[in-house]
Amino acid sequence: MEQLEMYQTGIVLTMACNLKCRLCSNYAPYYDRPELYSIDFLKEMMRRYFTVVPHIRKLMVSGGEPLLHPALDELVLELRKYRDQIGTFGIITNGTIVPNEKLLAAVEGFGCHFHFLIDNYGQALSAKAEEIDALLSARGIDHVVRNYTETDPHCGGFIDFGDLSVRRAQTEAEARQQFAKCAYPQKYHFSFDLIGGVMYPCGPCRRCKELGIANDYSEYIDLFDDTLAPERQREKIERIYAKTHLAACAYCD
Repeated sequence: MEQLEMYQTGIVLTMACNLKCRLCSNYAPYYDRPELYSIDFLKEMMRRYFTVVPHIRKLMVSGGEPLLHPALDELVLELRKYRDQIGTFGIITNGTIVPNEKLLAAVEGFGCHFHFLIDNYGQALSAKAEEIDALLSARGIDHVVRNYTETDPHCGGFIDFGDLSVRRAQTEAEARQQFAKCAYPQKYHFSFDLIGGVMYPCGPCRRCKELGIANDYSEYIDLFDDTLAPERQREKIERIYAKTHLAACAYCD
């Protein structure tokens, strides 16, 4: 097997969020008691991740709202140990919380491969977006502001994945058709969610498992499954990349 290189992974520190976007692609508003993972757990999770994954092209910290996590700066410092295995690293925020000095110092030390993604939902929601933009500019920290207002929103605005309550594809052929037109596997080569030590190829796949709709162990990677050696975990990832559909495709809108 050639050395595995993953395309994109999003580290979810918590599903807690201070916004309640109806079409949230991570389904964050639907968690009644979102867990705030401890820094010790997150450090062990990333140690296991980089034992399995030799190189990741793009690694992002997301949520929920990651700036709600009090140890985000500690995680950034921890990830600096793995810089040689990371192509680009960044943090996605919703423009409601100004990064504190500890976090700014941590990301400044990460190097030229770091950037913030600031999702701006307008002044009424992302009230700190302009302040964050100015602060990062003054500090020389690379960042991008993505417009999610009604006027010319990023990628056309929110995508409606549906609530996954209805089976839409009745046959495997229909599920493959859904998969073939989906940006997650086709454009992004999947955007894996890493949450609670488990890695899923997309948000709807994770949500379907949580809802008990689909639970195919071949479609996600449990980094804390010590019955599988790292090379076996890598083989599972390769097989996910080779799939022509997922169980969630039958429910995704």
